[in-house]
Parts: sequence; structure tokens; C-alpha cells
Amino acid sequence: MIDQTDYGQAHYWVFHRLLPKTLWDDGLEQFLELCEAGEQGEFILGSWSESLEVVREIGEFEKMRGAPKVSERSFPVLLDAEVDEHRLIVIGAPPPHMTPQARFIACWFDTSDPQETLRYFAAELSMNPEVFGDVLGEWTSDGSHRNFNTFCAPGDSSPELFASAIVRLCTNGAVTLAGRDAAPSRESKARPRTPDDMMAAGMQAAQNALAHVPNLTRDDVRARVARRARAQGEKGPSSRGAGQLTWQSESSRIAADIVGRLRAAQSAGQSVVIASAERATGLRDAVSTYLQFKILNKKKLLTEVQGDYSYWGVSIQSRDWPKFTVLGFSSPSSSNGNFSIVYQDFRDDRKLLDWLTHTVSALQEVLAPEGEISYKVF
Repeated sequence: MIDQTDYGQAHYWVFHRLLPKTLWDDGLEQFLELCEAGEQGEFILGSWSESLEVVREIGEFEKMRGAPKVSERSFPVLLDAEVDEHRLIVIGAPPPHMTPQARFIACWFDTSDPQETLRYFAAELSMNPEVFGDVLGEWTSDGSHRNFNTFCAPGDSSPELFASAIVRLCTNGAVTLAGRDAAPSRESKARPRTPDDMMAAGMQAAQNALAHVPNLTRDDVRARVARRARAQGEKGPSSRGAGQLTWQSESSRIAADIVGRLRAAQSAGQSVVIASAERATGLRDAVSTYLQFKILNKKKLLTEVQGDYSYWGVSIQSRDWPKFTVLGFSSPSSSNGNFSIVYQDFRDDRKLLDWLTHTVSALQEVLAPEGEISYKVF
């Protein structure tokens, strides 16, 4: 499921791509100075405005009606905590409207070596917010995404619960946000800030830091966004076709939808996702077909493309088998009539999305499924 609005695209691009990329590219120290000076909102707003312009120039995304007003105040520092030798900063985001948009983001690092120990987290809206709470997600410096399941009850997401989940994860449960770890001599010190505290601290920090915190002009922000985009080999958010998702949609859109459903199933403790088509016309006669998945564990995903069509008296020609086997699938056999693979890197959403895009593309080329994509999840 992909948000096809300009607001949704800008939201994802800023908090899942541009901001983490900036921080990993030796930008953490300056960003911390901005946070301490209360000027992080101005900086993030610059990236937001630039991303929104790029999205609108692409011209393939719907303008969101009634979109929340976004200003410098939309990106407040909500919590700044010291946990033993670590520091955790939580920043708010404009309201998320669709998974995996972030409600909050956070930076966790060792105070003795911030840049080299940085971990970047996001409180991501779940597929069904009425049933599942926000999901703890992490982006790594190599562009990989990790999912650590929900950290709160539906509707109960807060900066404190988000921060507590991060602390538990990063300390293997040895430390709590406002408590003690197993060693009595060590203590975690949390300093949650109220909006009034942040305003007062921001004003004072701004006065103290004025001499060494740079003023950010719009040209500065545009130049930084451009450098970040070039560093990623991208000009902006990728173009995706608009409209209702069907089996004739772009393979990348279908793959992204499947990845979202797999993660939602994983969060809900479910393990099977089946995407089926009632009609496929790629063989001599029209048939029905499916692409099915079973989550084996956090690392492995069993994936099968239907390969047995003997019920209809037709079959996939052996000349087309390499289109699946080149992606790692085993050929149909007497014991398993499907193209089958145990995908070994289910933790990495980026690699999974790329591989699934090629898989869906092969399915479209060989079997030509048509119409609505029907899902079963259990």
C-alpha cells in the first residue's frame, strides 16, 4: 500500500530517506546543535518544502485534500534523554496518514562517539491503526529497513512509549528509560521535555549558540537536499503510476503492496499471505493463478508461484521456466508443482522489494494475470 498523495510522498521521503541520509553523512553533530538551539524545525521544514516541490513537479501524485498545515512547529523535540553512556532524542512529525509514515523519529547514539554509533528509528503507522499500534522500525546506514513489531496498543502511541521501546531494544532489556539496570551503580537519566520546557530551552540555547549555529537560508536547504539526492543517485521520490492497484499495475507497486501486507501479517502474528488472480491469459487457455507466501521466521520467507495448471489441461512451457529460476526459484516437480524458493533475507525490505518486483514482473510476463488482486491472510 503506497500513499499516492503529495503529502504522503513528502512525509515518507523526508523521514525515511533524506533525514537519516543527512545524519549518516557526517551531519549528526550539526543536527544536534540545531536541536539544542530549537532550530531543528527550520531545517526539517526546508527538506519537507523541497521534497514537496519535487513530488508536485513529477505530477503523478494527488494533492491531498485537507492536509495538515506543516510549519517549523511540526517537528518538535519531544524528548531528550541520557541513558547511561547513551543519548536518545525523539522528534515529532506531521500526522501520519498511511503506513509506513512516521509519527515520531529518534536518534540513539553513544555520547563518546555519536557519529559512528548512530541508530535511526521511526514510530511507523501500522497497516490497520484501529487494530494494531505503531510499529518500531529502524533504518540502517546501508539503506536496510528493520521491523521490530508494535510497541504500543492501538491509539496509545506516545514519545515515552516509543523511547522506552528503543531503550529496551538497544540495551537488550537491561535498562529502562527512567529506571536502573542490573548493576546498582549505574542509572539511566531521562529528561522528557514539555512544550513549555522546549520553548524556554530553545530560546536560551539559541541565544547561547547563535555564534556557532549557522543560519539556514532556503538556498542552503535546497543545496543540501540536492547534494543528498546526488549522493543517493536519485533526483527525488520515485515516480509511480497512480490509480487503483490491479494485476496490470506496475510490478514495483504490486511488490510494495505485498511487502506492506507481509509486514502487517508479521506484526499480527499471522504467517500466510496469498495474492491471487481469478483470470490469467498467458497460457493457451485462461486460468486462475496465485503468488503465495509463508513467513517461516524473521529471516526466511517461503514463496511460491503456481506452476501446476493440469486441471485446465495446460502448462507453463519449459522455455519460460528460466524467468523464475533466474530469481532463485526451483522448477516444478512431481513433489511440488509450483515454482518455489525459501527467500533468505526477509529482514531487509529494500532487497525484498527489489526481488519481489522482478518476481511479479516475471509472473505478469508469463501468466498475464488480469483484474483485481485478491488477498487472503491467515
